[in-house]
Amino acid sequence: MIDRAQSGADREDSAARAREDDRRRASRRRILAGVGTVATVGLGGCLRTGLRASVDGLADSNVFEDVSPSGSVATARTTAKVTLTSAAATRVGVRELSVTSTGGSEIWTGSVAPGQTSVGGVVFPVGKPARLSAANYDGAFVEGVTVTIGGRAVP
Repeated sequence: MIDRAQSGADREDSAARAREDDRRRASRRRILAGVGTVATVGLGGCLRTGLRASVDGLADSNVFEDVSPSGSVATARTTAKVTLTSAAATRVGVRELSVTSTGGSEIWTGSVAPGQTSVGGVVFPVGKPARLSAANYDGAFVEGVTVTIGGRAVP
């Protein structure tokens, strides 16, 4: 008799654990569905296509020749190729580039080898202006331009 009573209690405990597991799974499903919904709504309109760079101060620059986005689609950040003038690579002695937000936060920093006139993989925010600056071999500021990477927003 004890075995049957204990066996029945074990079945009830097992059934209770199964119901609790089902509640946890349902809760996880709800969480994952909610995260997916929030991510979709949160990213909606942030995707941009047909990227292009607008560079304020490029016409008067002795250091920067061009900034061109590496890809055609991006969300919050993208990479670009920065082309330097031959004078920047030789006479001016540019050895470092940096990108900072308008608030002053550093976004990207990279080295420039002597004679190098093209730097790829430079990171820029999309849809917000950023400051592209050059420093010489002593670390002294040489010149800066304001770059805004934009494109068509995809809803």
